[in-house]
Amino acid sequence: MAKINKNGKIQVGIVLILSLLLMFVSPYVMGRTIESPAELENIKFGFPFSYVEQSQVDVVTKFPAEVVMKNPITYPSSVSVIGLSLDFLFWFLAMAVVYGGLKRVILRIMKK
Repeated sequence: MAKINKNGKIQVGIVLILSLLLMFVSPYVMGRTIESPAELENIKFGFPFSYVEQSQVDVVTKFPAEVVMKNPITYPSSVSVIGLSLDFLFWFLAMAVVYGGLKRVILRIMKK
């Protein structure tokens, strides 16, 4: 059975925190292009997997428009558990690869 030392737990913790941060920030940063007022009823947010659906029918804008997620308390929103899980898995694996790659590069630079 493999043992995870204290340093390995810290690394997993760092990757976990980065993944959660990117997952929760993505709907606010990654916008969606909508072509008509009818699309304001159910706008899906999240990157790369959409996990939040929000209604922004009272937003007045010219079309086509780029919209981002707004305050979920003010605008009716729903969350897809499957989309949320897939989004977290994506970000966790991506951050693990990036963290591992950066760690190797830094260690090589420090050895020189």
